[in-house]
Amino acid sequence: MGSFAVLWALLLRHVASSWRMLAVLALGVLVASTLLASAPIYARAMADLGLKFTVRDELRGEPSIRVGIGLQQLATSDSVAVREAVEGRIDERIGWFTSERSIVLESARLTIGRTGEEPRPGSTLGVLYAIEGFEQYIVLDEGRLPAPTGPEGRLEVAMGARAAAVARLAPGDEFLLIEEIDNCDRIIPEGLQPQLPCDLKVKARYATPARLTGIISIENPDSSFWAASSDRYVMPTAPLADSGLVAPMVAHVDAVLRDLALRYPGQRLALRWNVLADIDQLDQGNFERARDDISALNKDLRVYNGYAASPLVVTLDAFGRSADFQRAPLTILLIQIAAIALFYVALISVAVVERQGEEIALLRGRGSSTAQVVALYALEGLALGLPAILVAPFIAGGVTALLGFTPVFSDISGGELLPVSFEPLAFPLAALGAALSIIALTAPAFVVARRGPQGQRRALARPAAGLIQRYYLDVVLVGFALLALWELNERESVYTPSATGGVSSDPLLLASPALIIAAAAAVLARLYPIVLRLIVQVTGRVAGVAVAMGLWQLVRRPGPYTQLALLLMMAVAVGMFAASYTSTTERSYEDRARFAAGVELRASAADVTFIPSDPTKLEAEIGAVEGVDDVAAVMRLSGAIATPNSAGPVVSVLGVSGEVEDLLWWREDFADRSLGAILDRVDSGEILRGMPITPGAVELSVWVNPQIDRSSVTLWARVRDASGRHDLFKFGKLDFRGWRELRAPIESDNFRPLEWPLSLVGLILTEPVNQFNASDDPVFIDDLSA
Repeated sequence: MGSFAVLWALLLRHVASSWRMLAVLALGVLVASTLLASAPIYARAMADLGLKFTVRDELRGEPSIRVGIGLQQLATSDSVAVREAVEGRIDERIGWFTSERSIVLESARLTIGRTGEEPRPGSTLGVLYAIEGFEQYIVLDEGRLPAPTGPEGRLEVAMGARAAAVARLAPGDEFLLIEEIDNCDRIIPEGLQPQLPCDLKVKARYATPARLTGIISIENPDSSFWAASSDRYVMPTAPLADSGLVAPMVAHVDAVLRDLALRYPGQRLALRWNVLADIDQLDQGNFERARDDISALNKDLRVYNGYAASPLVVTLDAFGRSADFQRAPLTILLIQIAAIALFYVALISVAVVERQGEEIALLRGRGSSTAQVVALYALEGLALGLPAILVAPFIAGGVTALLGFTPVFSDISGGELLPVSFEPLAFPLAALGAALSIIALTAPAFVVARRGPQGQRRALARPAAGLIQRYYLDVVLVGFALLALWELNERESVYTPSATGGVSSDPLLLASPALIIAAAAAVLARLYPIVLRLIVQVTGRVAGVAVAMGLWQLVRRPGPYTQLALLLMMAVAVGMFAASYTSTTERSYEDRARFAAGVELRASAADVTFIPSDPTKLEAEIGAVEGVDDVAAVMRLSGAIATPNSAGPVVSVLGVSGEVEDLLWWREDFADRSLGAILDRVDSGEILRGMPITPGAVELSVWVNPQIDRSSVTLWARVRDASGRHDLFKFGKLDFRGWRELRAPIESDNFRPLEWPLSLVGLILTEPVNQFNASDDPVFIDDLSA
C-alpha cells in the first residue's frame, strides 16, 4: 500500500511537471482510439446507406414482394382456410420489414360476349382483376370507378382505353364474361411421355353479367404498388394460339370476394399478394435475414402450390457480395490514418520520456527498478487511455453522423444527419487504440530506464543508430513492398475468382498501400541523415557559424526531425491514397452504370402489340422527339431449344442494327477487336424471303394429310407484310385423317392492319397450353396456293 502511495505521488508530480506535453499526448490517444473505433461505425453507416440507396435505385423506390398461390375457389371453407394460412405465413416470415399489403385476384381468360353463345376461338378474351386499393393509383379518364353491386347485380369493371377498344366496349355497355369448362384434366406430363388423349364427355359454359363503368389509366407506372407490371392491368396483350386479343379489366375487390363469391363460391381464381418492403427497416445487420425469410416463405407456400418472389432477393444477394469489397478499402484507409495517429502518439511519448530522461536516471540511481519506472508510465498512459476508451466510440458516431451535412453526402442524406448504428466492435477497437498508445508511452520509458544513469549519459553524448537501421529492417520492408507491387501488377486486382464461384482477396495485397508507406518511411529514416551530412559539407563552407552549428545539431541528433518528416510524409501519402481511391471508385461506379445501361437513355416496351413493327418507322417516331440526337431499335427475345416438353436450355437473343455502334458504350478490354468488327461478323445481311402472296388474294389454300387424328393441333400460316410485321392466319384443326383441303382467310386486324405486299414465311403447328405431343407420325402437306 505504501509503495502504491509513493507511485501515485510520483504520478501526480509527473503530470504536474509536464501537463502541456501530456495534454498533447492525450489528444493523440483520443484521436487514435476514435479513428479505430470509427472503422466499424463508419463502415456500418456506409453499408446501411449503400443498401438503402441500392434498393431504391434498382427497385424503383419501395420494393415489392409478390406472393401467390394457384387457382383457388372463392368462398369454400377449404379455400378460405388456405387464404388465411397464407396470410399468416406472410406475417410471420416477412411482416417485420414490410409496410403494407394488398390482395390481387386474377381470373382465367374469359370470353367477352353479348349473347353467351360466342365461340371461344377468334373471340376477344378478357381477364378479370380485383385489386385491393387500386383506386389511389389510377386516373379516371371517363365514366366512374366500379363499385360493389350485391350478389344479384352486374359485376362492374373498368378498363384501359386500348383494352376497351379491343373489346369494342364503351362506358355503360353491358356484356357477359363467359367461362368454359370440361372434364379434361390438363396436367403437364413428366419425362418424355406425351399427355394421354382426353376423352371429352362434358363441356359446360356459364356467364357472369358485367358492365363497363369507366376508362382508367395508370397514374405512375413505376409505383411499387403495381409490382413493375402496371401494363398488365390496362393494356391488351398479343394474340395467342386459338384465341383473339386478351383485354384486362379491373373490379372492386369486394365485388369479387363478397358479391361474386356468394353467387359462385366455387369460382376458381388465382390469388396474389403484393407486399411492400419498408427499406428503412433494412440495414447491414438484418438484410441477410430478410433475404432468407423471403426464400423460406417461398418454401412454406409450396404446399399450397404457391410462391414468394421478389427482385429484392437478387439485390440483397448482390449487395452481400459487394459489401466486403466496399468495406475493405474504407477499413484499410481508416487503419492507415489511425496508424499515423499512433505514430504521432509515439513521437510525443518519446519527447516526453526524453525530457524526463534525467529524472528517470535519478530514480534508477536511487534504487527504483525498471519495472517500477515502467509501471509509473503505464499508470500515466492508463489515466490518459481510460477516458478515451469511454468517449471515443461516441465521438466516432457523432462525427460520422455529422458527415450528412457535407456536400459529399448531402444528396444521399437530404442535408440531415447520417443514421448511425453503434457497433459492439467499436469499444474493443477503442481499447486497442488506447492500449497501443500506452505501449507507445511505456516502450521508450523501458528503454531509458534500462540504460541506467551511465547509459543515459552515453546516449546523450552520442546517440546510437536506430533499431531499424541497425538490423536493416528497412531493406526487408522495401523487399516486401516491391514483392507486393510485383504481385499486384501480375494479378491486376486484389480480388481473384474463387473455386466456389465467388471472389477471394489476399490480405497482404489489401494492406500493400500501408506496406509501401512503411517501406518509404524506413528508407527516408536511413537516407535523411546522409542527405543532411551532404548538406552540411556544402553549406559549411559558405554559411556562417550559426547555420553550420544548427545543421550539425541536425546531423548529430536527426531522430526527432526525421520523425517529424516521416509524420508529414505518411500523412501526405495517405491523402494521396485516399484521393486516388476516390477517383478509382468514381470511375468504377461510372463504368458499372454505363455497362448496365449500355446507352445514355434506354426505353423498353412490355407489349409490342401497338408499336410499329418496322424498326425504321419506330426509330423515326422516337427520333422526332425533341432532344433525341440518335436512336436505334433493338429487340430482345428468349426461347428454348426445341426438345420434348420444352425442357431444353433457355437462350437469349439481342437483335441490333449495324448503326448501333456509335450509341453503345464500349471499352477496349471487353474484346480483342472493336465493337464494329464484332457486329460486322454477325451481320449476314440476309433475311428469309418467303413465298410472295398474289396481291388482292383473300385466302390461302393447302392440302393436308395427317396420319392420325390430331384434334388438339391447329395449322397456321405465318405471313410477313411490307413493314416486316408478322401475323398468323388460321387454317384449322387437324381433327381428321387423309387428304383434305384447308383454307385460311387473309383478314387484317382493324387495330393492326397489314401492309401489302405479303409473303408466306412458314407453316406452324400449335397446341393449347399444357398439352404436349411427342408422336412421330408425319403430317403431309401439298399444293400450297393463294
